Amino acid sequence: MDKSYSNNYPIAIVAPLPEDYEIAKALLDEPEPEFHLISSGAACSYGKVGPHNVVLVGRAEDMTNVSVFVKDTVDDLLEAFPSIRAGFLIGVDATAPEESLAKPGDIVVGFPQGFQPGQVQFDTNETSNSKRISTTFEMSHPPSCIKSAINTLQSSEGRQQWGRYLQDQSSRAELDSTKNCQQLKQDLLKPNRVLCGKVASSTSLFYDRDLTNKVGSVNKIMCFERAAACIKSRLPFLTVCGTVSSTSSSSLSLDESVIRRIRMATVIYTMLISHRISTAQLEDEYAFTDRFQYDPFDLESAGFRLVLLEKGVQSQLRCRLCQAYLHDIIPYEALSYSWGDQSTPHEIVVDEKTLSITESLHEALWHLRKPDEDRVLWVDALCIDQTNIKERGHQVSRMGEIYKKADKVIVWLGYLSGNATKLKSAITMLEAQVAELPGIPRKWPREDPRWKSQWRQVEASLGPFCRDGLVDGLESFMQKPWFSRVWVLQEVANAKNAIVICNLGEVPGWVFALLPHAMDVEVTEQCQAVLDIMPHPSTPSTSRKQTRNLCNLLWKFRGCKATDPRDRV
Repeated sequence: MDKSYSNNYPIAIVAPLPEDYEIAKALLDEPEPEFHLISSGAACSYGKVGPHNVVLVGRAEDMTNVSVFVKDTVDDLLEAFPSIRAGFLIGVDATAPEESLAKPGDIVVGFPQGFQPGQVQFDTNETSNSKRISTTFEMSHPPSCIKSAINTLQSSEGRQQWGRYLQDQSSRAELDSTKNCQQLKQDLLKPNRVLCGKVASSTSLFYDRDLTNKVGSVNKIMCFERAAACIKSRLPFLTVCGTVSSTSSSSLSLDESVIRRIRMATVIYTMLISHRISTAQLEDEYAFTDRFQYDPFDLESAGFRLVLLEKGVQSQLRCRLCQAYLHDIIPYEALSYSWGDQSTPHEIVVDEKTLSITESLHEALWHLRKPDEDRVLWVDALCIDQTNIKERGHQVSRMGEIYKKADKVIVWLGYLSGNATKLKSAITMLEAQVAELPGIPRKWPREDPRWKSQWRQVEASLGPFCRDGLVDGLESFMQKPWFSRVWVLQEVANAKNAIVICNLGEVPGWVFALLPHAMDVEVTEQCQAVLDIMPHPSTPSTSRKQTRNLCNLLWKFRGCKATDPRDRV
C-alpha cells in the first residue's frame, strides 16, 4: 500500500473473530477492496465510519492462539498504517465472574475507573497455581478523544443515541446466518446495557469456576477475555467485549443465535464510539507509533534506569533514559513528589517518542530543567515501566537503595502563593543572616535556641505585623499533598541530602525542617514526623536510623495516602 495513502487512516478496529470482522466490514461506508497484511496474514479492509477513515483488521483462522494472532496483527497494522491515533479491539470469549455487574448480553468497555486500570493482562498458569491473580501488565489509558466519546455515550442522551444507532445499523450488519433469525430481530429492539470497568485478558480462560469467581471478586474484574493477552501494554487500544457467558451458578448457557446478537451489538457499539470521536481531538492525538515503548528490563540484575533531563528553555520537555547499576553508581538526584491527578496528562519527549505524564510531574520537571546543563534524575514515573507489574515490583524493592545512593533527594511541593511567598522571602533572609555568623551554624541542632533568636531577628526586620502572615505561609507549605504521601517514609528517610523546591524557589531540607521550631509554631504530628526524618548536618544518617521507631512512624503516618491504594501494602 502507498504510505502516503495509509497515513490518512487514524482509527483502527481489530476484530479477531471472523464473524465480528464480517459484521464490521458490512458497517463500513465507502469500503475499499479487501487485502491481507503481509506478516500476520490478517484480513484488512478500510472505509469510513461517520467522518473518519477507519482501517479494519482481523479474521483469525485459528482461534486457539487468538492472542498471538492479535499481537502479530497489531504489529503488522502499525507498520502499514503508521498514523493510527485511536484503536479498538473486539474481545473474544468474554466471561463475567459471579459478582460482576456484567451479565450475559452486556457490553463491557475496558475503561479505567478511579484507580482501577481499564485492562490488565495476567498469567493463567501462575494464577491457577497461586490462587491469586498474577498480573503481568496494566494497559495504558485510551486516548483522550476516546475517553470523551465514551463519557458522552454514558450520559442519558448518549444511551438514547446508542439505542437508535443499534436499530439503524443492525439491518446493515445482518449476515446470511442471521437474516432469518426472528428472535434476533426482536432482541435488536432492546439495546444492550453498556458497562465500563476492568477487563482481564489471558491466553486462556480458567477451567475452575470457583477460581474465576474468587479472582474476579478480589480484583474487581468486570469480565475475562482472550484477545488482548499479548498486545503491547503501552499501545492504548480500547477493548470492547460482548459478554457471552457467566460463571454464576444461576446463569444458563445462551443459544447460539443470542450469542450472535451480542457479538453484533458489540461491533455496532464499537462503530458508534468511532463515529462519535471528535475530529479536532483526534487530530491532536499522537500516533501510536510515536508513543514511547520501554525496552525490556533485566529483572535478575541490580539495575535501574536514570533519566537525563535535557537542558533548554523551549516549551517541550525532552528526556533520555539510560541504564544504571547500584554497584556502579553515576551521580544523580532522586525526585520525591506527589503524582496528583492523572486525568489531565501532559506529553514529554523521551528518546524521541512521546510519553504521557501527570501534570504534577510535568510542573516539577519544568522547574528542575536547567537552561544550560543536562540534569540526571531518578523519577519513578519515568524510570519504571508502570504498566509492567513485575518490573514495578522489582524496582519498588530497590527504591530505598536508589534514594540512599542519590547525591540529593529533591522534594517537589508544587505551586504556592500568597503568604507562602512572604515566608520564602523570610527564609532567604534567614539563610543570608546565618551565613555571616562565625563558626558553622548549619551544625546547630534543630532544637538549638539560637535558631529562635535568629528567626526573631528576621521578623523584627520585616515589621511588627508580619508574624501572622508568616505562620499562615508555613501552614500553606505543610498543607501540600506531598506531606500526606506514604512513600515519603523511605524517600526522605534514606536521603543523604535533601532540598525542598516549589515555584517560589528552593530551600535546603535541613533549613526547612527546623522552621516550626525556629518560628515557635506547632504543625501536625504527621508533618512533624516528616520533618524529623529529613537529613540534617548535625545528625548523621546512622543516628537518624537509630532514633526512628518503625511502629511510631507507621502510627504517625496512618493518615498518609498513596496515588494507588494498593501501594499502601
